[in-house]
Amino acid sequence: GNDLPPLQSHGQTYNNLKFILEFEDELPEAKKAYLLNRIVNITEHDRIIDLLKEHQVPDELIFDRSIDWRDPTLTTPDGIESYFFKINQARNYAIEFAFCKGAEWIVLQDGNSFMPTRTWTRILEATNITNLQYLEIPMLRLIMEQNSTWLTANSTKESLRHDEKVASELQESTLAFRYNCPRRFNAHLPYAAGNKWKFLKQVCGSPHAEVPPKIKFPECKQLTSSPVVRLWPFPVPETMNAIVSRKSRQKIREDSLARFLGEIEDIVKNPEERIDQQSNNGENSIHPDHRVCHEIISDPDFLNSFTVIRQVDPDNDIIFHDEFFTQANTKPLIFYLMRYEFMLIFLTVTLVLLIFRCDFV
Repeated sequence: GNDLPPLQSHGQTYNNLKFILEFEDELPEAKKAYLLNRIVNITEHDRIIDLLKEHQVPDELIFDRSIDWRDPTLTTPDGIESYFFKINQARNYAIEFAFCKGAEWIVLQDGNSFMPTRTWTRILEATNITNLQYLEIPMLRLIMEQNSTWLTANSTKESLRHDEKVASELQESTLAFRYNCPRRFNAHLPYAAGNKWKFLKQVCGSPHAEVPPKIKFPECKQLTSSPVVRLWPFPVPETMNAIVSRKSRQKIREDSLARFLGEIEDIVKNPEERIDQQSNNGENSIHPDHRVCHEIISDPDFLNSFTVIRQVDPDNDIIFHDEFFTQANTKPLIFYLMRYEFMLIFLTVTLVLLIFRCDFV
């Protein structure tokens, strides 16, 4: 996606992708695909494409979501934010594309995520579990710029923590999806609004693998000991210290988003030059091998259709709700009671007091 100064420096996506391509091992039984999600900076966009080709990534494994500068959505600030930062829509796009192409599983990595070999081995082992539909894979966030002398394909959670190269707590996990899983991300949630956090809580019971969920979800397995590594975002100097704190990072993210949206508004006022530049760079091309799948899932109505209530697989009576899910209507009541236990206690006490008062009168 787009770099967001001061949260990140311009070029951090390129720098981190270069590190991944050079030092991450090949992953057995998998193909690595790369989704470029509406990158505005043409220079950075082209550098990333050239880098992928330099490392001999086949064209059919590079997915370039282009920008339609004539899209009517771009006429308002809210529309601009929605267009460029519907991260969950991009995630749904990647999921559907993988399954359309015949994949059994997709591991949905966030940008700048490094996959250690041991983590990948644990993922492969877990995918053999019968009836499993989701894998929750924890994440470690680096607190300094990565270096190949200490971050390698053989790095582990223990080694990185021992050397104090990562934040002390595991960060928001990433996910893997099986082809028959019925749940998708809520595509309507805006950027930085817990768009992945809420899904993790609903599907796996906890947004962080080190926090045991109150309810066990048999459809999801948590790989608590085998994380991926989130690479250094190369923040600008004035945010260097604050970036490590989750709360401070949220405020910096909001400021960075506001700055980016301001730049987009200037482009939208006169988009013709940008349209010509994109056409010359061939950004809108679709690989022939993907044209059918792309046409099937590129409709926004399709990508947005996985929210609120979606019933699938009638034989198993699986119904997924926006707030919680159930199989054969066995979990909602338990989940509801646990989620609202304090409210129920309050209402019960209130009712008892009212009865007592009535008897007294």
